[in-house]
Amino acid sequence: MCYQCNQIGEGVHGRSPFASAINDYGHNLLAGTSLVRFGEKQLWDVGEAELFVAIARGERTRRGKTEKKKTAKKGAKPSESLVPSDPLDDPTSLRAVALRRELRAYLKREGRTPREPAAPGAPVGRNLAMLADVLSLEAPDRAILQFLLAVQHSRRLAGGVSVFGTVGFGQAMALIAAAIGERVERVTEAIRWDGRLTASGLVRVNAGDDELTRKVTPRPKLLDVMLEKRLDRHRLLARFLPEAEAPTLAWDDYAHVAAEVATARDLLSSALKAGRKGINVLLYGPTGTGKTELAGVMAKEIGARLFSVGRADENGDAEDAEDRLAELRLANRLAARSRSVLLFDEAEDVFHWETQGVFGHGGNRRAVAARVSKKWFNDLLEQNAVPTVWVTNNVSGIDPAYLRRFAYAVELKRPGARQRAKVLSRHLGKKALPENDVDAIARRFEASPAQLGQAVAVARLLAKGGKPERTVIESVLEPIEKLVRGDRPRAAADFDPEAYRLDVVNASEDLTGLVERLAKIPVTDKPGISLCLYGPPGTGKSELVRYLAWRMGRRVVYRRVSDIQSMWVGESEKNIAEAFREAEADDCVLLFDEADSFLRDRRDAIRSWEVTQVNEFLQQLEMFRGVVACTTNLWQDLDPASLRRFVFKLELKPLLPEQSVTLFTSVFAGNLASPPREADVARLRELVSLTPGDIAAVARRIRATGERLSASRLVELVEAELKAKRAPARSVGY
Repeated sequence: MCYQCNQIGEGVHGRSPFASAINDYGHNLLAGTSLVRFGEKQLWDVGEAELFVAIARGERTRRGKTEKKKTAKKGAKPSESLVPSDPLDDPTSLRAVALRRELRAYLKREGRTPREPAAPGAPVGRNLAMLADVLSLEAPDRAILQFLLAVQHSRRLAGGVSVFGTVGFGQAMALIAAAIGERVERVTEAIRWDGRLTASGLVRVNAGDDELTRKVTPRPKLLDVMLEKRLDRHRLLARFLPEAEAPTLAWDDYAHVAAEVATARDLLSSALKAGRKGINVLLYGPTGTGKTELAGVMAKEIGARLFSVGRADENGDAEDAEDRLAELRLANRLAARSRSVLLFDEAEDVFHWETQGVFGHGGNRRAVAARVSKKWFNDLLEQNAVPTVWVTNNVSGIDPAYLRRFAYAVELKRPGARQRAKVLSRHLGKKALPENDVDAIARRFEASPAQLGQAVAVARLLAKGGKPERTVIESVLEPIEKLVRGDRPRAAADFDPEAYRLDVVNASEDLTGLVERLAKIPVTDKPGISLCLYGPPGTGKSELVRYLAWRMGRRVVYRRVSDIQSMWVGESEKNIAEAFREAEADDCVLLFDEADSFLRDRRDAIRSWEVTQVNEFLQQLEMFRGVVACTTNLWQDLDPASLRRFVFKLELKPLLPEQSVTLFTSVFAGNLASPPREADVARLRELVSLTPGDIAAVARRIRATGERLSASRLVELVEAELKAKRAPARSVGY
C-alpha cells in the first residue's frame, strides 16, 4: 500500500477510489458556500482557491499549471487567464479578479443544485457499505464518513477544503453539510458530542484545531481498513474488536477474594442475560495481582467472549486516551448483540489524562470544555450496551463522581502465603516438590500468581530433566522480588515444633491450659482473639506465638518494625491495614513484633502520624476476626487504649531456676564433653536474669564452631551473655 498515493489521491498505483466523489464535493462546496467570504474570514490565498475551482471542474493541477482531465464536463475550459506571477495575498490582483469571474461563470453554467456524491470505487465502496451495515448507520452518517475519508485520502481535496481557513464547530458542520448536500441539522446530530458517529467512535472532534481537515476526522486507521482489498465481516470485526488472549490462571487462583470475584462474575452474567445497560466492573490493585487475567477467567466462567479495547495495535502503536475511549464506544456498537464482555485495560492512562485537565481538575480548563465533558463520560459509564471490565493499578486519581457509577468494584490484593502455596502447587504439579518446600517458598516470596507460574516455567528450563528444584525457583524469584519490591526477600523463620519446649517458658498464666483452649477455637465471624506478650528481650514471646499458630494449624503473618514504618505520610497506616487484610484473607495468626514502635501512648505524641498509627491499629483490631498478637519489651510505653483492647495480656519473665537447668541440659546435650556437676547446676540456678534467648545465643556460637565444651565452660559463656546485655547475673542477698 502506497502511503503517498493514499494521501494524494492519484499516483503510479492507479486511480483514487474517491476520484469521482471529489469532483462532486468540489461542486457542492462551490455551489453551497461563498469562497469570497466564509463567515468572518476573508479569502486571501488565491492559489488554493484556484486548486479548489480545478477540483470542482474535474481538473488536476501540476506545478502551477492547470490541465483538463478526461472526465471534465463538456464546455468547461481551463483557467488560461490567471497570471501565475501575480502575488497570492492580494485580493485585487489579476489572478484574484479572474478567479472571481470564473466562479461566477461556473455557477451560472452549472447552477447551485447540489450533486449526490458518487460512491467510492473498490475496495472502499464495498467496505464502507459493510461497515454501515454492521453498525446500522443511516444514509447521512455514511455520507459524512465517506466525505471525511475522502479528505483524509486525497491531498487535492484536503488542499481545496483548507481554503476556508479557520472555522468553528458550527461552520465546520455547515461545510460538511454543503459538501454532501445534506441539511446542517442532520450533520450536527451525527457529529456533536453525543451524536451517532461520535458516540460510535467513528468520528472524532478535535476542539484544539481550527481547520476542517483536522477539526473533524475519522477514527485513526479507519482509512487503512477501508482500503483493504480482502476485507470481510469477520476481519472487519477483528480489526476493531480484537479478542483477548485466553487466561493462564484459573478460578482457584483467586480464592483469597473468592466472594468478591463471584459477585462480579454473577453480575456480568445477569447483565448479559437481561441485556442491561450501564454495567461496569472495576478491578483495581497493585501491579501483578492478576487483574487482567481475572477478566478472562470471569468471561470463561460465564461462557462469554472477552474483547480487549484500546490496546496497542499489531505494529505496537498505542492510542492516546481520547482514541481509546472512542474505540470503546465503537466496541459497544459492534458487540451489542452478542454474548460478549469488553476489557478496558490500563484505565489509569485515561484517568490520569483526566486529572491533568481533560475533565476539569486543573490544567487548561478552556480546552477541557471543548474536548469532553463530565456528562459525556458519565453517560459512557451509564449507557454502555456491553458489560465492561475496567482494569487499573491506581484509583487515587479518579474523580469520585466516576467511581460511584461503577456497578461493582473488586480490589485485587496480593495473595497470602496459603494462597501462594496453592498456586505454586498447581503450577508444579503433583509431587514435584515436598510440601514443606512449597510452603517455604510461598512464605518467603510475596509473588503474584503470574510470577509464580513464570518462575516454575523458567525453573523447568534450567533444571536437569525438566524437574524444577526449590533452589532454582528461589534463585529465579529473588531478583524479580528485589526489582519489584526494592529489597531482597528475607528467608522466613522456620518453626520447629520438635525443638520447642513450652515447659521452659515462664509466663504469668498457665500456658499449657491456655494454649489448649485457644487451639480448639474454630474460625467464626465472632470477634477475634488478641494477645499482648510483654517482657524482657529473649523471654520467647515471638516463639510462643509461632507455637500457638502451629497448634491452631495456621500460618503466621509476621510484621517487623521495618515492614510497618514508612517515610511517606499515610504509608505506615496502609501497611498496618494491609497486614490485617493479608492475615484475614489467609486465616493466619498475625504477629506484630516490637509493637511499641507504633503503639506508643498518644498523650506523649509530638507528630500527627504518631496518633494516626495508633488509631489505625485500634480500628483494624476492632474489626479483625482472626488471631493477632503483639510483642513488646516496653509494655509501659504502650497506649492505654490499645492495652485495654487486648483480650489476653501475658507477661513473660526470665527463666525460673529449674527451667534454667532443664533448658540448659536439653539444648547442650550433644555438646557436653561431660555431664554437669552440682557446682555448675548451682551456678545456673543463681542466674536470675537468664532467658531462653541467652541460651540460644550460646547455642548458635557452639554450632558455628562445632566445639565440645565442658559444662563449666558453657556456664561461663552463658554468664558472659548476661554481662553483655547488662543484666544482673545473680540475685542480691544478705
